[in-house]
Amino acid sequence: MTGGTDASRRITADINQNLSDRIAVRINGLFHQADVAGRDHVFDNRYGGSIAAVWRPTDEIKIFADYYHTNRMHS
Repeated sequence: MTGGTDASRRITADINQNLSDRIAVRINGLFHQADVAGRDHVFDNRYGGSIAAVWRPTDEIKIFADYYHTNRMHS
């Protein structure tokens, strides 16, 4: 978590977990909200997340999957 001047707030999370010896996942998240210094009614708001996974059905094969989503709102 981070806070700052001009109403800045930011929260991030990162979780990395082995579900078994053959499957692992990682989840990330972000929330960011801030005014822009010296400007009225201007802000920089962002949020997003991602998930990644790996599956090793055999010692020779690895299968990866990723999904990312971000959104930025500004005026």
